[in-house]
Formats: sequence, C-alpha cells, structure tokens
Amino acid sequence: MGKGLKEAIPDIFPNDHHGYCFQHIMQNFNDQCAGKYAAPFKKLLRKILQRVAYAVTEQEYEDAMMAMELNSADAKEWVLRNDVDHWSHARFSGQSLSTRLLQFDHYTLTV
Repeated sequence: MGKGLKEAIPDIFPNDHHGYCFQHIMQNFNDQCAGKYAAPFKKLLRKILQRVAYAVTEQEYEDAMMAMELNSADAKEWVLRNDVDHWSHARFSGQSLSTRLLQFDHYTLTV
C-alpha cells in the first residue's frame, strides 16, 4: 500500500521542513472542530486560527493560543494535535517561501 503525501515528503526531501497548506488546515478545522458550533462562534474560532497561523513572533503565537483556549479548549487541543509546527509562521522551523524569494532576488541582482 502506498504512503500518503505527509509520510512520503520526508522520504523525498529528507533535509527540508514541509509546510502545510493553510487552506486545507482551515477546511480540516471546520470539518473536525469548528463545524459543531453556531455560525458566529465558528467564525470567531476561524479568525483565531488565522492568528495562530500568521503569528510571526512567539508572543503573537502564545496570545493567539491563549485566545483559542479561552474560547474553546477543544479547538486549542485540535491545533496542538495537527502539526502546528508545519503551518504556523511562528512555529515553522523551515525556511519560508518569502525568505527564499528574497534570496533568489538577491542572487539574480548580483549575478
């Protein structure tokens, strides 16, 4: 039986840290967690999830996680169970696409 993408990527790119698509993270969050709540509360949880994902500093990440916990301990647990280090800017240990593009641009300007 074949491997899923999540399991196969490290085999193909063993030295890289794979980032997850936030659109899919949000869809999974809706399907597995936020979907059980009424629309206004679901919208709030999704906004907080965006704060978790787009936090740049550790403090922004911690603040967003605290907001998540204050609103829904279940939602916070969902975040922690779903490889946050692969989709939150503050937790991502790989090199971001924007950093790579800046380096590429620098390289092309100096050649």
